Amino acid sequence: MAENMPRIRSSIIVGIGGSGALAALYAKRSLIQFYEKIPYSIRFLILDTDNRRPMPLKVNIKGERWAVAGIEEHEFRYLSVDDPLNVIRVSPSIKRWWPEGIPTRAILNGAGGYRARGRLAFHAHAHEVDGVIKKVVEEVMAGDLAHNMRMEQELELIVGAVDVYVVGSLAGGTGSGSFIDAGFLFQQALENVKHRVIGFFILPSVFEGLPATLRVTMNGYAALNELDHYFGIHYLRQKPRFIFGDKEFSPGRPPYDVVNLMDAVQEKGQVIPGKGTDRGVETLCRIVGEGMALNLGNVGQKAESACDNLYDHIVSQDFKKWGGKRPHYSTIGVSSIIYPMEKHFNQLSAYYSYALVDGLLGMIREGVEEAREKQAEDDVNKCLTEAKLEKQIILEDIIPSENLLFYLSTEGISSPAELDQEVGSGRRRRDSLREQIDQNHHVKMKEAKENVSGSLKGWEETEGVIYARKAAEKIAARYGVFRDEILSEVKEFEEEHSSSQKKAQDFYEENVKRVGWKEWVLRRRDEIFQDYLDQMGRIFGLELKIDRHRKTLAIINELVKTLKEYIEGLGLGAIEMRLSRVREAIEKGYFGTSKMVDQYGQYSLVLYPKEIAIEGPIPRDRELILLPLEFEKLNIPLPNAKEFLQKNDMAVADLERVDEEDLKKRIMSYAHERVSPIRKIDIERILPLRKEGIDYWLREASRRSTPLWHHNAAAELAAMMEEIFIIGVEDEYRTSLRETAFPEAKYPPTFMSTSDAHKTFLFKYKAPLPAYLLADMERYRLIYLETSLEGTPHVEDKMELMLPDLFPEDVVQAQAFRLYTLAMAKGLIKEERVYGRYIIDDARCLKPGEDRLELGYPAWRVFEELKRDGRKDLRESLDSVFREEMKANPEKIKQALDAYYQNIKKAFDERDASMSLGDELLLHRQITFLDEFSRGGADLEKILS
Repeated sequence: MAENMPRIRSSIIVGIGGSGALAALYAKRSLIQFYEKIPYSIRFLILDTDNRRPMPLKVNIKGERWAVAGIEEHEFRYLSVDDPLNVIRVSPSIKRWWPEGIPTRAILNGAGGYRARGRLAFHAHAHEVDGVIKKVVEEVMAGDLAHNMRMEQELELIVGAVDVYVVGSLAGGTGSGSFIDAGFLFQQALENVKHRVIGFFILPSVFEGLPATLRVTMNGYAALNELDHYFGIHYLRQKPRFIFGDKEFSPGRPPYDVVNLMDAVQEKGQVIPGKGTDRGVETLCRIVGEGMALNLGNVGQKAESACDNLYDHIVSQDFKKWGGKRPHYSTIGVSSIIYPMEKHFNQLSAYYSYALVDGLLGMIREGVEEAREKQAEDDVNKCLTEAKLEKQIILEDIIPSENLLFYLSTEGISSPAELDQEVGSGRRRRDSLREQIDQNHHVKMKEAKENVSGSLKGWEETEGVIYARKAAEKIAARYGVFRDEILSEVKEFEEEHSSSQKKAQDFYEENVKRVGWKEWVLRRRDEIFQDYLDQMGRIFGLELKIDRHRKTLAIINELVKTLKEYIEGLGLGAIEMRLSRVREAIEKGYFGTSKMVDQYGQYSLVLYPKEIAIEGPIPRDRELILLPLEFEKLNIPLPNAKEFLQKNDMAVADLERVDEEDLKKRIMSYAHERVSPIRKIDIERILPLRKEGIDYWLREASRRSTPLWHHNAAAELAAMMEEIFIIGVEDEYRTSLRETAFPEAKYPPTFMSTSDAHKTFLFKYKAPLPAYLLADMERYRLIYLETSLEGTPHVEDKMELMLPDLFPEDVVQAQAFRLYTLAMAKGLIKEERVYGRYIIDDARCLKPGEDRLELGYPAWRVFEELKRDGRKDLRESLDSVFREEMKANPEKIKQALDAYYQNIKKAFDERDASMSLGDELLLHRQITFLDEFSRGGADLEKILS
């Protein structure tokens, strides 16, 4: 049995709705990747109103084999409701909270974006849901769990506590409709056990833009408003009742101990890939799933528990510092440092196999003995010399080197203007030589192709196909060297040309132009002019050299192309053809999957150690070059065709009869065996070898694990937030990272065993924050207020009237409310009958030259307008008007307020489904305010204080 076994907590992962199911599935995939199995102490439960489970995910285990992670039948509960009307009618507890106006069609393929329908499905299956919750709780509390995990899974159970992770989105109907009930149900099921209920909830922004997502923002705001309400209850004093089916109890604390909110926009304002698409949802669910999986390990000891540290930090906050709202919310970020061993292994195996096929082909071509090897070399040298196809000869044939020398004379030149004419003459000569280069290039290109093709055909007729191919390969290799040399020389010429041009221009400005007006310069005129002409001559010569080299490069490239076409077109023997097809199958089947492409997403750092990786990209053509040093670094013997045949009890002649697929498998098996040492290299051995240093990689990984929320907390509030790290390593006991000073971490990180030697995960918690500070919340709120009562996003009838606003109210906003109420009561804010807009036309509230001020519509938007910073002048004007009127005639104001109270109370009592939540909330608040004002003695002096 292994020592220092990974430690795992008893945990239940509950996915509610489609997003919750997908995130739970990614958590399962991560656990299988970490431990090769699901620990006995972890249970999955998926609750959904849609019967479609997410498709299973493939899992690569340690780069050696593939497994599949899927939601099993026993883990899934389909909460359909065929006849919602009947369910509501026969259930007094559901009838108590069901909001009127919500669609009551069958709930078969999701809740249709209505949160109340999601909650209805949850309650309609109360007995089943309650039963399955009890069942999973019993399973993770089983007495023989620790023993079985130790003996059968080589995992150690952290005894004494249970964690429940509820995951879903706050945007749809199913998850956001039932997540509060789920939290309370698990809290009640575990009331006699030390436990923690943790929420991972996805905010609406990632869904915006997808089909059928009209309600996502209003749903998200309503869900957060309700959750905030439950966090604000004093449970011991208020003793709220919770009814679920035939069960009733009083919870002793909020439904969640820690709530993590995930957004599509990171803390630094970066948008995750695919926001507003299915890909974005999948990306966010994957991050959440990985985060939960990392959280299930060694985080159960108080002294080293990230969860406990996080919880303690949240509950210790003074909510008054956060605008009076409790900062119960956290978020996460996950990144990873990956050494993609399986890709390196596949790549080296593919190279090895490819080289082995070349070795087998070489054995077949042993007709080219050493003597003929020298003959082929001599024939190639003779061909290139006689056909004038050596690099320097091609250059000279395009244009002789002596023609590139320019001499420009100062004879007869006495002014800068005449000097310019001489330069122009040199430029025309250069242009003429360029035309000559172009003409010679075309002639040389034709001759070169004819000579090479003729030589190859001659060798093929006299010496045979194999010999001709050998010679063609030698010429191609020679031209490869020429090409590299020319490219290097062109670069040098271009750099020299750029430098010379600048130098000549500066010389002209500083010296030549002064000849005409500085007497002392006239004595050096000829010397200055000649110096400038010499510089221009060098520039013209460099330009011609560059042209000549580029034309030569074009000829060489065309010859290489001709040679490759010739090689590919040669007829091969039956064995060669067979081996070529095997090689092509290896190339297509293995190189395509082993390319070093970052397929891990922007949150991962992919480590390509120089000591192991094949340097440079895999060539696109089939003429791959084996790099022996890559194998020597790993003590891997080079491919040996003879040994391969001996090991497989084969002779060269057998290659003609063996099945091609079988031959490919044998070659790949041999390659895998030889390249296997690469599997023993882990990421913690590689990191110290990198020149950047471990600190660099940890800092970069920390940067990529940016918390998944975008907030408006600044200065002191932002400084109050803390980051806590969990680091996933192969072995938490033996990791060398324990000795590393972890950047940015205020607290020592928690280490967790993942059994994965090739990845290091960084899981970052950030807390705390009240929900209203999230950047999108103001927009969510406005969309929420626009919602009609008929389409309420709340799960309970008239619930919006019971909830305090998610946003705190400051002094300015409170003043704006009182001013708005007075202005409406006194008729300073008027409603236009025709257009329904609200205006002010009282001159006391207008600026000079204004005859009216439009405030918009409906009423709640007028109030929102009055709160804006840009309406400070208007608020001051209204305040002044009312103070004067209170002094002049206070009784008139009281009468106006009383009449207004009667009007709005009637409007509130007669409200219909078409009224918006914003107008309903505003009327309700005004009625409450005026009630309190009346009960307080109707003291007008206090109404504006």
